[in-house]
Amino acid sequence: MVRFRQPVAVPRLPALHDVVRVPGGRRGAAGPSRGADPPSGAGHPIRGRRGSDRGRRGGRLGQRPVGRRPGGPRRARGRVDRRHRRPRRGVGDGGAGGRAARAQGSEAADGPGRHGKEAVTRDERRAVVRSARRRGGRRSPELLPALPGRPDIAPVPDFPGGATPDGRVARYLDDRFGGREVRVSPLSGDASTRRYYRVSVDDRFSVLSLNPEPFDADKLPFVVIRNLMAGWGLPVPEIRDMEGALGILLLEDLGDLTLQEALKGAGAAKKKELYRQALDQLVVLQREAARAPQRAVCFQVAFDFEKLSWELHFFWKHFLEAYRRCDLSVEDRASIADGFHRLSAEIASWPRVLTHRDFHSRNLMSHGGRLCWIDFQDARMGPVTYDLASLLRDSYVDLDEEFVAELAEEFRQRAVPGEARDTFQRRFELMSIQRNLKALGTFGYQGAVKGSRVYLPYIPRTLANARRNLARYPELSALRRALAHHLEELR
Repeated sequence: MVRFRQPVAVPRLPALHDVVRVPGGRRGAAGPSRGADPPSGAGHPIRGRRGSDRGRRGGRLGQRPVGRRPGGPRRARGRVDRRHRRPRRGVGDGGAGGRAARAQGSEAADGPGRHGKEAVTRDERRAVVRSARRRGGRRSPELLPALPGRPDIAPVPDFPGGATPDGRVARYLDDRFGGREVRVSPLSGDASTRRYYRVSVDDRFSVLSLNPEPFDADKLPFVVIRNLMAGWGLPVPEIRDMEGALGILLLEDLGDLTLQEALKGAGAAKKKELYRQALDQLVVLQREAARAPQRAVCFQVAFDFEKLSWELHFFWKHFLEAYRRCDLSVEDRASIADGFHRLSAEIASWPRVLTHRDFHSRNLMSHGGRLCWIDFQDARMGPVTYDLASLLRDSYVDLDEEFVAELAEEFRQRAVPGEARDTFQRRFELMSIQRNLKALGTFGYQGAVKGSRVYLPYIPRTLANARRNLARYPELSALRRALAHHLEELR
């Protein structure tokens, strides 16, 4: 939330009509909540060729080209955008399986169909990734559909009078603190779609969080989850005021000292103390959430197969293809798709607890003698080891293997004492692989799409973490080899 004491320039938010396209001024209905995530994009189809060369090449891994009949000549056939085909009966606008295309922040919906909704084909409603299936005794990769639009994001409502971000802040401050001495400076909010300002009113500091859309406080995930965590005794910022119509929350100022920064001058004893404090807090989260009524939004979404696969394919699209500009062969595409399927399927099968979802050193603030949490609004159900992997396989901090192993074992003994050590170790390391690849996808997106260089220095450490864990599991050797063909850091 708060990154630098020195004010930084904050770019203007895009116009709302650029955020979500609403044809004819009508909005699509919101679908069931499934959690907010990085912007969606095109998928990564595995295109094979059926030819005379079988064995390891196109014949075994390929598919019959569109328009060619077995034993017959190739028929000319134009390319069809699957999104604009006429939907089958019961699919699309009126069907039970229809979903509205939605986006958040600066990402637009892929393209609306009738009545502001996008026609979605049966294939596009399947999970993002499928491994190669057995067909007629041969393995052929499936065509991967486009990364699905996030079905959890409702259309963005308009602010009263089309208020601009700075205008909203000025209106709020004038209404609440008119006539008092008020000073405002912008803060960096990392990759967030929200803007942050440090506000001083009569020398009392707060942080103003400016959301990209109006909100209902009873439904805003940040507020709902924050109140739950505060009730469990977890260190989250106080909410001092809010104005949902303007998209504004006024929060306790936790300062500028992140765990990442606090570790730079810390000795070995202090470093271990800080990490043990963070792990103690994770144990409380998992224990108290398991006892609580599970009606809130964070209990209704999870790291299931579809979600895990989506994140891995986000890495494929934005890190491999967009940022590193890798030209993948048919064989490599098949190996990567199969590896992602195996990894996602195993992780999705594990027991779930409530997770912070982004529990790393830049989201833990050292304030008032303890670590405090920020950026928890995307909390969801996931493996016991998810937040542990985020913290101990952190892209932003170097930790030696002995230190990681010691803390991981301490956490196992407190969080899941009945789980075998070998099972826990495997789950921690496989979760770390998925988490590191997901982080690389975010870094690639920020670099290639957003033009931001902020995260580029953290790529080598993240790749080293992924290589270390991939090398430990022979069943993922094909995935590692395929990635290493294009990422020398994984060799």
